Amino acid sequence: MDYALPSVTALLAAVLYINTLSAGFAYDDSRAIQKNPDLLPETPLWNLAYDDFWGTPLTHSGSHKSYRPLCVLTFRLNYLLGELSPWGYHLGNVICHAVTTAIFTLLAQKLFAGSGGVSRSFQPDGSGEIQGNGCTPGASLLSGLLDASKIGPATAGLLFAAHPVHTEAVAGVVGRADVLACMFFLLTFLSYSLYVSCRHSDQPGSRVVPALLTVLLAAASMLTKEHAITVLAVCVVYDVLVVHRATPRDIFSLAVLTQARFRRALEGVALLAVCGCSLLGFRIYFMGNKPPEFAPSDNPASDSDSLLTRTLTYNFLPAANFWLVLCPRLLSFDWSMEAVPLVESLSDMRNLATAGFYASLVFLVFKVIKALGDCEDSGENGHKSDLSYNSHQNNRDVSMSSNGKNGVHNNITSHNNNHTSTSQKVQQNGLSNGGRAHNGKAATVHKNGHARTLSSIPSSIIPSSFRSVDVVVLSTAMIVFPFIPASNMFFYVGFVLAERVLYMPSMGVCLLVGLGVHSLYNRVLVTNSRHRCLVLVILAILLASFSAKTVLRNRDWQTEENLYKAGVAVNPAKAWGNLANIFNDKQESENAEEAYRNALKYRPNMADVHYNLGILLQNQKRYTEAIESYNKAIHFRPKLSAQGLKAKEAEAHGYTGHSIQWNP
Repeated sequence: MDYALPSVTALLAAVLYINTLSAGFAYDDSRAIQKNPDLLPETPLWNLAYDDFWGTPLTHSGSHKSYRPLCVLTFRLNYLLGELSPWGYHLGNVICHAVTTAIFTLLAQKLFAGSGGVSRSFQPDGSGEIQGNGCTPGASLLSGLLDASKIGPATAGLLFAAHPVHTEAVAGVVGRADVLACMFFLLTFLSYSLYVSCRHSDQPGSRVVPALLTVLLAAASMLTKEHAITVLAVCVVYDVLVVHRATPRDIFSLAVLTQARFRRALEGVALLAVCGCSLLGFRIYFMGNKPPEFAPSDNPASDSDSLLTRTLTYNFLPAANFWLVLCPRLLSFDWSMEAVPLVESLSDMRNLATAGFYASLVFLVFKVIKALGDCEDSGENGHKSDLSYNSHQNNRDVSMSSNGKNGVHNNITSHNNNHTSTSQKVQQNGLSNGGRAHNGKAATVHKNGHARTLSSIPSSIIPSSFRSVDVVVLSTAMIVFPFIPASNMFFYVGFVLAERVLYMPSMGVCLLVGLGVHSLYNRVLVTNSRHRCLVLVILAILLASFSAKTVLRNRDWQTEENLYKAGVAVNPAKAWGNLANIFNDKQESENAEEAYRNALKYRPNMADVHYNLGILLQNQKRYTEAIESYNKAIHFRPKLSAQGLKAKEAEAHGYTGHSIQWNP
């Protein structure tokens, strides 16, 4: 494995976020870090197992039920090393992002190792003939400054390192939960792929350690952030569709449940199912068997009485999230309070975006199904099959490649102690993907004069390389599954858009872009050097624009004032309200009052803003206006009357002599 490219992408990821090291705490950092009692040394460490992300007991009615003890443990380590110095917390985030980027790039290299590249067969006279194949591994080509075999993983890794949508997760300290969860997500997937490899060994115990490691890493991912448990679903897709190369025919006919060649896949799926159910049961138990409760302003559609509004809005939100990954032009610290207006009618033009998004998704699924079927047909009709059969007998690794012609002998090379033995013959009757013999006949291996059927070779096959369709399948799984918990499909969540939640699904998008560039560069434009250079120029411009956007966005996270000023364009109500509090703390009364009134202009029903404005006015001895603000605060949130607000009103009333008209 080449570690040069992962090192480059990790370095870029670190360099782009160096300017966050001088930033302070912002927005949610205050509650998660500065006011979190679980970070204090005197707090028992065991409290982390019973408290939520913010230090509130999970059984408390006010808890958000966000259970992330491993992430809080890293915050506690930061506190132990530097107490509340922001520098150490931001450094931890940058390191986590760089490591995650390196691991992601390693995975991309593995996926693109044979996803339909090109190969050049050089003749003795030095000439070469370019050969391309959609389902065979590609060899390396040098073109300009980039190795053509690295263009795909380089594109994916560099885009992931520089993507501006990651700024909230990396520049905001609380975003560490998403970055760490993504790192454990990738490690879980790689561990499971190791388990799959060991599963085909003649040593039964060799897969125990990878299996246990997979379970532990999956648990770590869930205990860092909840939606990372979806890696188990991605592993199922990998085992069934990529490793065993199940076709649509296999799935729809339930052959995956009945045929012997899928026995190992079912073993893996059973492991993942038991692991997933156990972890979910554990999570629900610690949550107190109750779902979290959110304010209507956090997710306005959930509070709508109209089924049409809820349906149209929740179908639009995935399209809005996906667009934010594709075009991160406008970013915000918060997307609540109708920053994304409700879709209330069929005439809303945003329904076109919804239709386009789901049409594209259906088209992608259709193309994947067709590609899987085409690969099955090509194997049955005598085309090349890019499979490798790993057999461990007498310490020999036997690799076979099929030319797909019935009754034709293929060479097999056996390796023993790193020495190549004589070629051996395999007589097969059209062996196809998945190790099946055609026409119901068993393929036979002749070795040292003894014949043995392929039934003695492990029935589950590990591909020597990944097809382009494999990359598409895994990329789509990485986009869809991690986003499902945030989609409001099965339960309501406390947000409509959240950039840090897109940290994990963005991996799939980067892989798809990398695959597109890889295919374009190595197959479509293989004979046109000018167009290849144009591809490199476009990539350089895209990477430069993403990098510049990331660095500039990091400046917004330097201070809370910068962050909220930048958020006025997206969420003016919340941004102005938070800015007013900052101005008030700085004793800039005039600016604070203006900001409070700006917030109420966009959203008049914010009880907290009315209350804070009332305090400001009362401190300026503007008692009549203060009483009016207190009345409005109680009107929009009657519970405030039981929390001492009536005392504030009475205090102001004592200076005015006017009666208070309270209408809750």
